[in-house]
Amino acid sequence: MKRFVSLLLGLIFFTSLFSISACSNDVASVWCALSSETFVQDVLPEGDKPTNLNLAGIRGETESGQVIITAKKDISSIDFITDSLQDTNGNIIDKSNISVFAEKYVEISDPYMNKGATKVTFPALVGFYPDALLPFNLYLSHNENSLQKGLNQGIWIDIKIPVDAKAGEYKGTFKVVLNDKKVFVPVNLKVYDMVMPEEVHSRSALNIWHTQLEYGEKSNYDQNTHQIYFDFLLEKRVCSAYVPMERQTTLDEYVDYMVELALDKRVTAYKVWTNNLGISNTEHLSLNAPSLLTLPIQERQEKHEFACNQAYNGIMVLLSKMLNKNLEKLPEHEGLDLFKKAIFHFEDEPARGFRTERTKKFNEIFTKVKKDFIAQNEQVFEQYPYLKESLLNSFRDITPTDILDDSLFVSNKVDGTPDYDKGDGVTLWCLHCYKVESTAARQIIKERQSYGEQFWWYNCTRTSPAPSYYLEAVTMNIRLQSWQQYEHGFDGFLYWDVVHWQELPDCDPFKSLQYGPYGNGEGILLYPGYKYGVKTPISSIRLENIFQGQEDYEYLYMLNERITRCNEENGTSYNTQEIVAKLIANMHTGSYLTKKATAQELEQCRITILDILQLFEKGQTQSGINKIENILN
Repeated sequence: MKRFVSLLLGLIFFTSLFSISACSNDVASVWCALSSETFVQDVLPEGDKPTNLNLAGIRGETESGQVIITAKKDISSIDFITDSLQDTNGNIIDKSNISVFAEKYVEISDPYMNKGATKVTFPALVGFYPDALLPFNLYLSHNENSLQKGLNQGIWIDIKIPVDAKAGEYKGTFKVVLNDKKVFVPVNLKVYDMVMPEEVHSRSALNIWHTQLEYGEKSNYDQNTHQIYFDFLLEKRVCSAYVPMERQTTLDEYVDYMVELALDKRVTAYKVWTNNLGISNTEHLSLNAPSLLTLPIQERQEKHEFACNQAYNGIMVLLSKMLNKNLEKLPEHEGLDLFKKAIFHFEDEPARGFRTERTKKFNEIFTKVKKDFIAQNEQVFEQYPYLKESLLNSFRDITPTDILDDSLFVSNKVDGTPDYDKGDGVTLWCLHCYKVESTAARQIIKERQSYGEQFWWYNCTRTSPAPSYYLEAVTMNIRLQSWQQYEHGFDGFLYWDVVHWQELPDCDPFKSLQYGPYGNGEGILLYPGYKYGVKTPISSIRLENIFQGQEDYEYLYMLNERITRCNEENGTSYNTQEIVAKLIANMHTGSYLTKKATAQELEQCRITILDILQLFEKGQTQSGINKIENILN
């Protein structure tokens, strides 16, 4: 097997290190790593390795780290024992808040990274990569807790910091038991005196193709599976805009369910399907649709107008049902807003031609329906202006694309500015991450944002150095994506599927993650619980790094709140996006990861933000400003 040397070693913010021998015996070496690092199974990274597990976070946050076992001889039995953590004042974070997982490895024999469409600067070699995170009790009960000489076994640790935990430095010791011999791992957890917001502010559509679930879950699949998977993602601060199938059998049922979705602070988007609108042939929204081109001009025009009328009427019915349900439930739920999180996803990756034309036409029709619907319900919207605002500016049609030009732009008025009254173009862009590497594209994005257009990330079949969810990509780049998202003013991100198991051998991602001609793990971020007899899905290192990136985004959101307040009170003009851009400037160029970027550097950026937030929280505004000035200068 070819050797693969990790780029990512050590934890630079560790305050103390034990010698290698302190976490070693004649059976194995035991060392620690950041959660955003990945080590293949058969290679021992060079150099000294941290032997303390050092973590930091805020109340209500989940902090993760890795303990890696490198076998010096065959190991027949592995166990891992946690304990409560305690600070010098006697405050305790009970061990019930600590979860342990065994990292399962999958072989990559044909890395897509070397064939990708983007510029490849991080070539990946073959090897066994860790990904699935198997609850440790299942690892033991299925007798998988052995290890051959010369191999690594990663242990993943989650610490859920209680919301009511006291700020401070918590310490404890975890035990690794190898062939009945114990190795002790010192644990340090710094808890900052802030609370992770319950509401998720980075929007997402990590979609679940519900038709895929039965392939992987097999006999484990039942009527509850869709909801279980949907809820599992919400616990990771991400959302599938594809809601459970059984909750949208009819449009009326779906609108009922929207009330629950709108009230859930973790839900950030739910898709309204075009088939809810009763359009018999969406292709006909373009006059240049292939099925229309051979028809006489009059018949062609009639079919086009018929499809447009169906779209208009279908959207009008939808909005009526949503508004009526909203008004019905307002006495129970003050401030209820069914429009704010709703999105259409009319056209996926439109190619230039009739598909971009019908995308523009759909948006033109949607714009007209909004205006007419508001006019018809003028008194209601005067009474509830926030609903009008959400309908006009939040409920939009999202378009995943790598096109960023006038083939999808709203038409211009005579004075050259976009004609948003006509609205015949994309105003909610879901742009391929790699496109943002272009300086020209970033200039266009800023211009369109200045008009009020919104942008999300789109991640699909691309590789590092662009943000990538491939297993062979650089893991920390997944987490860095959230920082780049904030820097560029993108509101959210979309990933087409997280359970695309059908194309895999035996529909089993534990055997292989090679999806057709694409990369390893494309469309797959979850593993079915079927193999281990559990109803809940099994998470992945890649999904957990998305989760941690979502938590990092909340730091930046909180920082912006405090900086905005600081600017108002002190007459300053600090810009949070500029601060973030400066902080991570050496780690990426536009959207491409630089070769010198490391997980340790990103972790230090996270600690810097936490330190600044803590200073503002304590009222030490000038000290916070000084740290910001150090970043900017």
